Amino acid sequence: MSSKSIDQLIINNPYEEPKEHWLYIRESQSFERKTGRRKSGYWRATSRNRGDSEDPGEFIEIPLVNKIRPRVKEWREKGYPNVTGVTKRLLNFWRDSSQRELQPFWCQFEAVETAIWLTEASAAEKQGVDIPEDSGDWERQCLKMATGTGKTVVMAMLIAWQSLNKIANPKDARFSKHILIIAPGLTVRDRLQVLLPDNPDNFYQSFVLVDSVMWQALLQAKIEVTNWHTLAPYNENYGPKVIKKGPESDEAFVRRVLPDFGNATNILIINDAIESGLVKTPKVAVRDDSKLDKDLKSRFFHIYEHVNEDLNRRAEKHEGLPDLVRNAVNILGADWLQSKDDWQKQDRRTPPVMIMISNRIETAARLEYSLVNGFFSVDELADKAKLIRIDQDALDKIEADEEEKLDKSKRELVEIEREKFNTVGKEGRAGEQVQCVIGVNMLSEGWDARTVTHILGLRAFTSQLLCEQVVGRGLRRISYDLNQETALFDPEYVTVFGVPFTFLPAEGKEKTPGPEKPKTKIEPLQDRKELKIDWPHVLRVDYKLNYFLDLDWDKLDKLVLSPEDSPTVVEVAPTIEGRPKFDQISEINLDKLAEEHRIQKSKLQAAVRLHEQFGKNWKGDPGSHIGQLVQIMDKFLESDKLLMKIPVFAGSEKLKNIMIALNIQAIVNHIGNFIRSSSKDAPLAILDPVRPKRSTATAMTWYTSRKTQPVNKSQISHIVVDSGWEGSLAFELERNRIKDLISWVKNDHLGFEIFYLWQGQTHTYYPDYIIKFGNARHLLLEVKGQTKEQDKAKWQAAKEWVEALNVNGNFGKWEFKVLDNPKNVFDVVK
Repeated sequence: MSSKSIDQLIINNPYEEPKEHWLYIRESQSFERKTGRRKSGYWRATSRNRGDSEDPGEFIEIPLVNKIRPRVKEWREKGYPNVTGVTKRLLNFWRDSSQRELQPFWCQFEAVETAIWLTEASAAEKQGVDIPEDSGDWERQCLKMATGTGKTVVMAMLIAWQSLNKIANPKDARFSKHILIIAPGLTVRDRLQVLLPDNPDNFYQSFVLVDSVMWQALLQAKIEVTNWHTLAPYNENYGPKVIKKGPESDEAFVRRVLPDFGNATNILIINDAIESGLVKTPKVAVRDDSKLDKDLKSRFFHIYEHVNEDLNRRAEKHEGLPDLVRNAVNILGADWLQSKDDWQKQDRRTPPVMIMISNRIETAARLEYSLVNGFFSVDELADKAKLIRIDQDALDKIEADEEEKLDKSKRELVEIEREKFNTVGKEGRAGEQVQCVIGVNMLSEGWDARTVTHILGLRAFTSQLLCEQVVGRGLRRISYDLNQETALFDPEYVTVFGVPFTFLPAEGKEKTPGPEKPKTKIEPLQDRKELKIDWPHVLRVDYKLNYFLDLDWDKLDKLVLSPEDSPTVVEVAPTIEGRPKFDQISEINLDKLAEEHRIQKSKLQAAVRLHEQFGKNWKGDPGSHIGQLVQIMDKFLESDKLLMKIPVFAGSEKLKNIMIALNIQAIVNHIGNFIRSSSKDAPLAILDPVRPKRSTATAMTWYTSRKTQPVNKSQISHIVVDSGWEGSLAFELERNRIKDLISWVKNDHLGFEIFYLWQGQTHTYYPDYIIKFGNARHLLLEVKGQTKEQDKAKWQAAKEWVEALNVNGNFGKWEFKVLDNPKNVFDVVK
């Protein structure tokens, strides 16, 4: 059922693929909530009604995007076939929710996945997808993202993907570790310094986009961030006139723009361009009880067209402003004041911000003069220490290295205010308490203040794009915390006067954004060197197997399989008009899985996969090895070491075969671990040849809003307390009741990892704690209540890791234990 209004603006979780959308019905200019994702496209005015704000518009689909989306989705669901090992590790790391407090948004994942798909997916996957070319030497791709959805994070993910692949595979021409990032100006260029891996605030570490090992490798990349003005031809008339420079050669241009790239020819260029789309909703003036304009709208909707003659003259700053402008500032200011009161009640430490975009310097000066001299009703906006007036024309000249074209006073004004302007609303920075910004023409692209709640436009707006650019300065969300009841973002709004922006629906009730959660800095403390814990970085553990396997079956644990883990009955229903039709439900026939020839083939394939696990550590004839593994597989399937919880009925034998077919990889893992543990030779730890040792002293610094606890017996300043058990364990580790305990550390953002096999793939296990005792003894401690099958694979790998390290003998004595209750800590660690 369609409606002129929308009762709930935000209907999708930002971390999941959109499940619903609001469909705009142009004929009735109404909305209908529909299941599924909205098609990619855009709205434009119809030619016969261009310029009419009541124009229903027409939707223009983007077929290429709508063709690519399902291809990428299918490729994702297949497990990203054909990607490199580096890419697969990055994708798994990014999707591992245990690595970071906040996951990347769905749109960020999809943007990066699409870029990877275009580069690494097979030709068959991309058949029929033709990216348009402009006949130039460069291949160009465009990723379109909404304001505030984090395109800088996407750039960091793309850089990590490209650079780490190139570093691992230098001859692969698909990748580059030479990255040139083009920004539209100094404001964005300064903000994009976070894309440099050695920057203290780099996004790779602050957003945990790479682990510590990846980050070290990433330091090898050559990344240059510059603004587009540096690409302009060198002006030979600049500088001393007695020196004849002549035109700049191509070689000189490259040396000037890319001084650190040497002779690199395979270069990735990222152009940070304008965003599109909205994550916060503008509210515009539509009606008031004064004189309406010719379209029967409030004159606050487009102020400039009513006062342009006055605002276009070269007025002195002390000259009064038109009544319409004064009323706009007063009314908008009153609404801003209400927001400020609401924010203070929410204990927010930064104020809401009003921005005013004027047509010329004189108008900006008049606004500032009227504010600071009390000519408006809202005195709170008169605080000069919390007000900025920025001249965008002057800022543009500085960004273009044309400072000599500015007079001294203007240049100084821009330079002094620039730092405050770039840090509006950011706690602990110069612009923290700014509450009013006055700009000329428009504010810098890339200005990313999140505290803007009100916008006043006092200039001409000749296109919707210009409206979007101006309003976009206020469309970054204030809060990125999910509503705990709905698991969605709460809608946020920016109130707009004077910018004739296309109407968007709004909810009836508006919530004041709550305060941002405080964040704790977690870092290694260098004055606690005596508490430092070192550990070896083990790439793998090798076992030497005898030609003929000699297995002690009595030592083999039972494997339990149950339909709870792998369902054997699956019912489906067709979805028609977004709803499942339960009157057409049917059961998927799994009988094919139970056919004997399929079971035999599955066992042979399983034996081959087992053989691949052992690799070069098993000398001899591969055919003989695989034959032994098939016999072991047969023996295991018929033994009491395999327990299948299935009902006993006439078709139970078929059901047993179905269970085997669905769980063949679990069986492979179980037998593989058993064979490795049966080796008579000592395991060999293979260390990272580049950095064989890691340490708490070099752990990364990071921030979290989760509950933390400062600690004293660890070189790391705090721990995140994820559960009551962890709090209880930390309490005991901090006391002096555990004999010989020197220090301990929670394995959180440390980069301590153990690789293990599960379901045929290599995974990463992060043991919970490392505890250091006297006599060079170390304990890996896992805190776990309920045990799953995958946990057993992790722990088996940890035991093999410990055994290999103790055989090595160069890193002290190591142990691995599991603590099922903090009360038992004394028995476990002794």
